[in-house]
Amino acid sequence: MEHLAEVKKNTNVPVVGAINAVTAARWKGYAMRMEQAGADALELDFYYVANDVSESGRRIERRFVEALKRVKRNVSIPVAVKLTPFHTSLAHFAAKLQAEGADGFTLLHRFYEADLDIENLEPLSRPHFSDSRDLLLRLRWLAIISGNLTTSLAASGRRALRGGCSQGHHDGRPLHSARLCIAEERD
Repeated sequence: MEHLAEVKKNTNVPVVGAINAVTAARWKGYAMRMEQAGADALELDFYYVANDVSESGRRIERRFVEALKRVKRNVSIPVAVKLTPFHTSLAHFAAKLQAEGADGFTLLHRFYEADLDIENLEPLSRPHFSDSRDLLLRLRWLAIISGNLTTSLAASGRRALRGGCSQGHHDGRPLHSARLCIAEERD
């Protein structure tokens, strides 16, 4: 929180605090502390590896909805949600989150994917950075949900956000593709 406060003190750029937690109390606590530290908005990163076979998708999504509701009740700044493409019905889930107060969505969080060194039988921890191939899944979901939601939408990637699309390209094509996915429904 000290770093967030220091950044806020030394810049005029809006600062968005990103949170990933497990319990509703932690989501709320971090959100309140980030707002107090000066965050202009929050992004709840709903990254979760569902590896418990007894836990249903509905239960997981209900937990995220409760986290959003608890955060919204306790902060006054905008709250966006960063989604993964692995929810059972992403469009339905996004609509539910919007109905519960989400101010926007970032599409899509990409899970960290480990590899295996087959010679030494050890996990490999090599980062895989986003590239233009990752854009297609984001464009698909932007096109699907943009006509059904009224919240702000952003496409994510490895690089800092550039006008709503962060694939790190410098010719603007990914940004134009993303805008075209939502233009017809929104204009």
